[in-house]
Amino acid sequence: MPAPLSPPPYAPHDGIAALRQEGWSLPLLAERLGASVRTVSRWAAGYTRPLPVYEKEIATLVAQTGEGT
Repeated sequence: MPAPLSPPPYAPHDGIAALRQEGWSLPLLAERLGASVRTVSRWAAGYTRPLPVYEKEIATLVAQTGEGT
């Protein structure tokens, strides 16, 4: 039986959660950011954090999405 996963070291990513609430899928977000789906999934779950360049792009997408509602 495989060992259980360790809990994520970080809180789930708020920006990605907000985009997911607005209907963004992980594959679409990954494509838009130029990252793999696995990487974006790990950011979303809190297993890793995005580099600053990705944080900025996520923040931009959140702001643009918020303007459209």
